[in-house]
Amino acid sequence: MILYDFSMNVHNHLMLAGGIGLVVVSLLHKKEKVAREMLRFFLHYYRDRQVSLVTLYPFRPDFY
Repeated sequence: MILYDFSMNVHNHLMLAGGIGLVVVSLLHKKEKVAREMLRFFLHYYRDRQVSLVTLYPFRPDFY
């Protein structure tokens, strides 16, 4: 997992935003809810820093 810090322009006001990309779990640990815990860590990490906006970096938009 990679965490990104960046600024977003929201109605002509720059706001701090967080992003997550490359969320990968080994096949050996499939169904252990590892990815879920990684995403929880991500959300708590930015919530603790009072960041209001978070995004998921899409590795392949057609996947979604």
